[in-house]
Amino acid sequence: MFSASPWNPATMNVFTSHFNPITGRNEWELRPEEYDYHQEIARSSFADMLHDWEREKYMPWKANILVTEVFDTELIGEGAIETFTHALRELLEPDAIVVPHAATIYAQAVHSPFLRSFHTVSAVPVTGEQTVLVPKGVQDCAGVPAVQHST
Repeated sequence: MFSASPWNPATMNVFTSHFNPITGRNEWELRPEEYDYHQEIARSSFADMLHDWEREKYMPWKANILVTEVFDTELIGEGAIETFTHALRELLEPDAIVVPHAATIYAQAVHSPFLRSFHTVSAVPVTGEQTVLVPKGVQDCAGVPAVQHST
């Protein structure tokens, strides 16, 4: 659900989400770009995390085990290498145990014109006789054309 805030296309706006306790749903509101997020943080649980004195302490000694939860569908999540490197250099003993410490990736080679279409930019039919053609330089350009792909 969206609030009835007026929208002005000449200015930049942001959406904020809040929980409506009456409906039990998350609702979106349109806010001006200068919206003060400090109130959002003050009303949320994040404020408690900013001042979590029980866990955010200097460790007087280095840990001997690291249990990670930063893995995702590509095995190692975005930013995980830097996180591991920091932990290994600054927070762990030299012989620390890291869980998980290894992984196996299985792959299957597949030939699929449909999947290949996500890696090439194709001409777009507009009407029965008109088509938007893609320049050769764009067709050969490496990148993420799946963002532009339509079915």
